[in-house]
Amino acid sequence: MTRRQAISSGYYLDEFSEALSLEHKIKIFYSRILEWQLIPAKQVLEKIENPEIATLHIVMSFFEMIAKYKAGYVGEGDAARYFKIGVESVIPKIKERIPDDEYRKEFIKAVYKEVRCGLYHVGLIGKLIVIDSSMEGLIARVTFKKGPPPDTIYVLTINPKELVQAMENYLDNYVSVLQNPGPRSDELRQNFEKRFDFDSGISQDPKGS
Repeated sequence: MTRRQAISSGYYLDEFSEALSLEHKIKIFYSRILEWQLIPAKQVLEKIENPEIATLHIVMSFFEMIAKYKAGYVGEGDAARYFKIGVESVIPKIKERIPDDEYRKEFIKAVYKEVRCGLYHVGLIGKLIVIDSSMEGLIARVTFKKGPPPDTIYVLTINPKELVQAMENYLDNYVSVLQNPGPRSDELRQNFEKRFDFDSGISQDPKGS
């Protein structure tokens, strides 16, 4: 029996005899991120003990991914740059918690290294993030002063359940815009398709047709 190649939850490559339309690509992308990443993260939170680290393992790639899709980034690399853009987009309150632009940039760079890379390479989240699933809201800030600025150290407290929900809300809003052609969405739709085709190994017509 020939195994079917799944390209998203509920979508298989052999269902599409012709080139994928942009609308199909959007549906496939939405299903892929929601049902292969965010819903499983929610299930982990609901069904196992001490689920926080496993949940972060599942979702930390979301920040870089969503930023690259919105920018239409084609290529490999620049992970730390797009991780920062994604964090500030999905969690806009981080700008209130850490208002200084330069320090926030350095902090998110450190979070990328300690949390994103730490989780994927050694299973640790480093010392800059505290996990608290019982607190209200997505993030809080704790400041430890070790001396005059810029020697102040920020430690962010994150609620993983709220983080996953924030990601889902952001995804829903992004896809809603993509699904409605118009001046507000034309550039986003073009950028989305560039990244989708790159991720999927689809060659784009250089004339754009």
